[in-house]
Amino acid sequence: QTARYRLGEIYLNHLEKYAKAAAFYGELALKDPKHKLADSSIYFQGEAFFKLKAYQKSTASYTSLLEKYGESEYVAAATYSLGWSRFLSEDFEGAVKHFGTIVTKFPKEETVAECHYKMAEALFNLKKFQEAHDAYAQVVEKYKSEYTDDSYLGRARSLFELDKKEAAAALFLETAGKFPKTEIAAVA
Repeated sequence: QTARYRLGEIYLNHLEKYAKAAAFYGELALKDPKHKLADSSIYFQGEAFFKLKAYQKSTASYTSLLEKYGESEYVAAATYSLGWSRFLSEDFEGAVKHFGTIVTKFPKEETVAECHYKMAEALFNLKKFQEAHDAYAQVVEKYKSEYTDDSYLGRARSLFELDKKEAAAALFLETAGKFPKTEIAAVA
């Protein structure tokens, strides 16, 4: 069984033959679900499907990992990737759920600022503008990250959609002033 795992690794990481990688990882998990590599096989099967932009299949793999191996070391990574799979397939409710899980259950993950920001983006796409505004505000308050400027802009866009035009205009101007050397300033 370990040989199937290693073949999956080679196809995923070195040959970039993602369909073959997914097949080898899937065989191991299917044939021996109690194998010490079964959880990582399911996770990497999801990653291979993600690389193929087969988001329904990656979603199924990550969900399977979470359901069958809830104590796995891959739970946080699968939750993160599940958030992205949902977001890219425009299942914004699912994206909010899974990115939100990273924010609440895995606050020390290096991806937490990104997940908080993507959760805000998903809320905006759901037209939940007040919740999106609040989530963007939390990104600004909690993290010094590459998402701060976009979160300022997201707050302004949310205020605009909430028909708070004056507050939106003021925040657009503040955003341009705070981030004059970014693309955000041009948009704001």
